[in-house]
Amino acid sequence: MIGAAEIHTAKILIVDDQEVNVRLLDRMLRGDGYTSIASTLDPRAVCAMHAKHHYDLILLDVEMPGMNGFQVMEDLKEVEKDGYLPVLVITARPEHKLRALQAGAKDFVSKPLDIVEVLTRVYNLLEVRLLYGETQRLCEQVLAEQNAQQRLTHALQEAQMERRYRGLLEAAPDAMVVVDEGGTIVLLNAQAEKQFGYPRDELVGRKVKDIIPEGFAERLIADGTRTAAAALAQQMGTGIELTGRRKNGSEFPLELMLSPLENDDGVLVTAAIRDISVRKAAEQQLARMEGRYRGLLEAAPDAMVVVNPRGEIVLLNVRAEKQFGYPRDELVGRKVKDIIPEGFAERLIADGTRTATEALAQQIGTGIELAGRRKDGTVFPLELMLSPLESAEGALVTAAIRDITARIAAAAHLVDRKIMEEALFEEKERVQVTLDSIGDAVLSTDAAGNVTYLNAIAELLTGWSGDEARGRPLDEVFRVVDGATRAPPARNPMRLAIDRNRPVGLAANSILVRRDGFETAIEDSAAPIHGRDGSVIGAVLVFHDVSEARAVALKVSHLAQHDFLTDLPNPVLLNDRITQAIAMARRRQQQLAVLFLDLDHFKRVNDTLGHAAGDKLLQSIAQRLQECVRGSDTVSRKGGDEFVVLLSEIAHAEHAARSAEKIMAAVTASHAVGGEALVVTASIGIAIYPLDGTDAETLIKSADTAMYKAKQNGRNHFWFSSSAMNPGTVERQPVADAALAAR
Repeated sequence: MIGAAEIHTAKILIVDDQEVNVRLLDRMLRGDGYTSIASTLDPRAVCAMHAKHHYDLILLDVEMPGMNGFQVMEDLKEVEKDGYLPVLVITARPEHKLRALQAGAKDFVSKPLDIVEVLTRVYNLLEVRLLYGETQRLCEQVLAEQNAQQRLTHALQEAQMERRYRGLLEAAPDAMVVVDEGGTIVLLNAQAEKQFGYPRDELVGRKVKDIIPEGFAERLIADGTRTAAAALAQQMGTGIELTGRRKNGSEFPLELMLSPLENDDGVLVTAAIRDISVRKAAEQQLARMEGRYRGLLEAAPDAMVVVNPRGEIVLLNVRAEKQFGYPRDELVGRKVKDIIPEGFAERLIADGTRTATEALAQQIGTGIELAGRRKDGTVFPLELMLSPLESAEGALVTAAIRDITARIAAAAHLVDRKIMEEALFEEKERVQVTLDSIGDAVLSTDAAGNVTYLNAIAELLTGWSGDEARGRPLDEVFRVVDGATRAPPARNPMRLAIDRNRPVGLAANSILVRRDGFETAIEDSAAPIHGRDGSVIGAVLVFHDVSEARAVALKVSHLAQHDFLTDLPNPVLLNDRITQAIAMARRRQQQLAVLFLDLDHFKRVNDTLGHAAGDKLLQSIAQRLQECVRGSDTVSRKGGDEFVVLLSEIAHAEHAARSAEKIMAAVTASHAVGGEALVVTASIGIAIYPLDGTDAETLIKSADTAMYKAKQNGRNHFWFSSSAMNPGTVERQPVADAALAAR
């Protein structure tokens, strides 16, 4: 298994032409513990960098100037000769995702980047990449071992052809004797010396009949009874059973295999001779046990091998023959270490390392995992269960052997059931924890539009539990109406995502009606879910509560357009409203008026009573100004003690004069501020559209200029920007001089 430490030290390359994206990805990865991260803004440099550093994962943006991500992947195929492109594509375009996978990318993430998605995909791809590399190394090792075996075989053949035959004889596990056409022994190995009890010098030159009285000489090629092809076809497992005679005169059963050997002196015959005394004894034992034991061995589902206290195989079943590739006769009498090199003999009861009770308690399901060796030299993993067997010869050990190659191989190639189940469980848990921990609600449906999943936030906002909602139509669980019209959406967003096979968003100003009738303002987006074949198998809807956000947005919008002290429209909003009023007046061929008001001697209030009292006075004046105008008019605070009033629709300039008189009377009336009765006056300048200007800036400037004329004429007056209009209006100003005296 690949550990998290190996994954977090894997080499990663970030490729994006936008430096901000590179920095974002680098920060995400380093924040999650990755340490070996490189990056480039130039897609044309990727191949050279990968050829030099062999990155384990390349995060590749698709849309880049000069060379896009698909061209980069084509060039990478020249570096990755085995066809495995360690590429995670980054794209905001759905159509690029399938195309990227077809081009060789291993996965994709969507823009805008989601940190959970990015880190999950990166971790999974690095785990697969590292396991893939480990599998490649194992395959190369196995291939190297196979090549070494082939070279060894070839070397043996060359050794035979080059008369290097003695070394091969000495390496053979059996007694080896070479006989010429006349039946004379010309060569033998150490095993033959031990088996027959003769030193080498005494046997060389003697007739083979001295050690194998009958049956050998009659089978020599020189006798014409066997062809070379027939001799070569005679295998050890189906060899000739004869009787051998030792130097001390004792006889023993043996098995003979004859093979021709071409020589400059003619045809020689090589005899491989195996002492089968143990096997014969086992066969006799088997004959005695035949009625009750062989049937049990052959009926066993696993390979069964019976071993004596000396570690010699005395009995086996057909499954053992198939599993190790030996015929029964070749295995009986051999050491168990020949087929299980390590770990078996050390556990025999005869070694005193296990009691009979412990052996019986050892079950195959919890057995010992060792390595077995077949006749062809290949090694395979096995599981072993040992049990004692009492016999006339003493305590034997029965071994139940199970080949677990498939299980081990599956783990090595990422298809082992346990690994896959754990990976799937971990992925499911990771997704579940992620979905339950994010602030957004997540809801998914099948292709028919029936609910399949809700996370905790979705359950809270809809009022449905996951179990209750599962299988119900989306419209029943996810009830949405327009906040203004109260009408449901024309088409369900999930159905749109499925039909169009692309992400879609919910209409603005959408309201989610909870199961109990409570309403929540939401924003959402829906996207299709694809199966392995690319077909749409459902959709996922992500939504969140924006009630507070909308309220904050409205408040921020209001603050941006209103004076913080008086809550009157500020100059920005005033200019907009004057511009709109001008457009309407132009269409209707009407007039409008802009009144610029400045309080007379307001500084005295701040200086004598303080700024707090001044602010209270300004708030009182703002309220009175609003009471003096119509709902269609606008009162704005320009700043300090200056106010601007927009009269959006007037028939004659005289209407503006009457409004000015009304305003001045309202301002002049005493104001209760902090227990004091304050009296102030105001000077007003009036500009008329279109006479004094045709845009907001000009009208305000004209009214401001007229206001200064009013101050020059004694204050507590109003003055028109057009001088011709002032004589008549001035006469109508009925403001009492007593107000001035009271200041």
